[in-house]
Amino acid sequence: MKKGYVVRFLKVSDIAQQHWCHQFSIYRAVEDEKMVKGAVKQLKSYPNNKVKIDHRDTKYKYLPKHKLRELTGISKNQGEVRAHVDIDKNIVYLPTPGDIFETGEMEQHLFAERYPTVKTFFVWGKYAVLACPDGISDDFCYEFKSTSNPFLYFYVKHVALSQVHIYSYFYKKPKIRAQIRIRSTEEIKTIKGRRDNTRVAEALDTMDKLLRGKIKPIPPAAWKCGKCEYRKKCPVRGKKTGK
Repeated sequence: MKKGYVVRFLKVSDIAQQHWCHQFSIYRAVEDEKMVKGAVKQLKSYPNNKVKIDHRDTKYKYLPKHKLRELTGISKNQGEVRAHVDIDKNIVYLPTPGDIFETGEMEQHLFAERYPTVKTFFVWGKYAVLACPDGISDDFCYEFKSTSNPFLYFYVKHVALSQVHIYSYFYKKPKIRAQIRIRSTEEIKTIKGRRDNTRVAEALDTMDKLLRGKIKPIPPAAWKCGKCEYRKKCPVRGKKTGK
C-alpha cells in the first residue's frame, strides 16, 4: 500500500478482525479492497444495490483447491482457500470434502442455521462497506464461525460478536445471534442479545483511525503471530505482547 493511501472499500468481516489483531485487520482490508470494489460495482447493477440469497435453497458445488484459487484470485502460496459465491445463480463453490477444515464456508454449510440473507453495501463516511450476513431474520442478523478448540473460542467470539453487531447496525435489526462451533468438542455455542450501538461505533471509529494512521496498531499476543500469513512483513510482530 502506497504511503498516504487509505482503503475506501471494506468488508464488515475485515473490520471485525481488529479484535483478533489490529495489523491483521489492516492487511486483510488492503488485500480485499480490489475484490470489494468489484463486488460493489456489480451490486450497483441490481435493484436497490441488493441481491437476496436464501441459504435454505443455496446450491453447493465442490471444486479442487487450485480451481477455487482461480475463482477467488488467491495466489498459490497462500494457505487459506475461500469459497466463491455466484450471486446470479445462488451457488456457493467450496473446496472438495477432503479439505473440510481449510474453509469456514464448508463448516457453515454443514452446521450453521439456515436463514435468507441480503448482500449489499453501505456508505459509511468516505467508505463503502460490503456486507452479507450469514443470515437475516425479522429482528436479528446471524453469524456463524468455527474454531479448533475452547482456548481459541474466547478470541473468535470477540470477532464474531463485533461482526454481527455491525451487521445488525447496518441492516437496522435490534438483536444479534451468533454461533461458534468448537471442532475439538463438536460443541456449538450460541450467543444472542440486543444490538450494541456503542460497540459498533467503537469498532468503526477504530478501523477508520487504523487505516488513516491516526492510531498505531496494538501488537497482538505473540502466539497469534506464529502462523499468520503476514508475519514476514508485519511491523508490529515481536514487539510488546498485546491481547
